[in-house]
Amino acid sequence: CPNRKKGCKWEGKYNLRNKHIEKECNFIDKEICPNEGCELILKMENLDAHLLQCDYRKINCEKCGENILFKNKNEHKKECVKEKIQCQKCGDSFLREEMENHLRDICLGIEIDCDFLFFGCKDKFMRKNRKQHYISASQIISHNKMIINWFQNFNVKINTTLSQIKSNLRENRIKMNFLKDKFDKLV
Repeated sequence: CPNRKKGCKWEGKYNLRNKHIEKECNFIDKEICPNEGCELILKMENLDAHLLQCDYRKINCEKCGENILFKNKNEHKKECVKEKIQCQKCGDSFLREEMENHLRDICLGIEIDCDFLFFGCKDKFMRKNRKQHYISASQIISHNKMIINWFQNFNVKINTTLSQIKSNLRENRIKMNFLKDKFDKLV
């Protein structure tokens, strides 16, 4: 059939071809939708109207510009990086691509560790309560004590390490002198 490219599967004797085309072929003046994935077969007169509303037509996302299928528009909206979404912790709205940074660095509804964790403060609190934690008199005193203790312990470690280094140096000098004496006797 001359309409094979349009989807007709008929094969037969040449003398039966005209009969097939005139009376049997469902593909005369019909076209398969050219959008990849759409297999709809339409009359030529309906093709242009179909192409305007075909679920498999390509569109650009209005927010991020990504090229997507029209039928995937709602799914794309659920993951589009330029879509505004609401933070579940504080209620503010941000672009999806900014949410990770918001939660990590800014969100007031997130529980965080005290900045003095390194020095020993184990307190956790909502980021919005951070200032109250740091300005309370008891916390100022507590944090200062932690820092002083840390530096005292650090000083002890440094002095211990320094003593070990000095001891190792003395031992190495003794060994060097011994080896030097041996070498001088050999030469």
